[in-house]
Amino acid sequence: MVQGTYSFRFYNQNSFQTIVINDELPTTDNKLIFSRSNDTSEIWCALLEKAYATFKGGYDNIAHGGLPQDALQDMCGGKKFLVCLKEKWGTDVDVVWENLVTCFTC
Repeated sequence: MVQGTYSFRFYNQNSFQTIVINDELPTTDNKLIFSRSNDTSEIWCALLEKAYATFKGGYDNIAHGGLPQDALQDMCGGKKFLVCLKEKWGTDVDVVWENLVTCFTC
């Protein structure tokens, strides 16, 4: 496993905040406790989770889930909003997909 420190940036109240963590990850019996990959040499997810837990004040503050849009805003800094696709385009998956593709195609 690579040793050292890692820096992550999270969006906090209109600016980015840098979180620096070490590479000590929570384990039991030499296996990661929380986020992990089938490839034991792949640790990016566990490092991101540790940094996000640090940003939020500890693992207890992220252990019970939350809304994906909140986590994405913390990680990307964009503004979040909800769009009810069912009201706009109905429930046909092909119609919804076609409209989404059209919206995001330049």
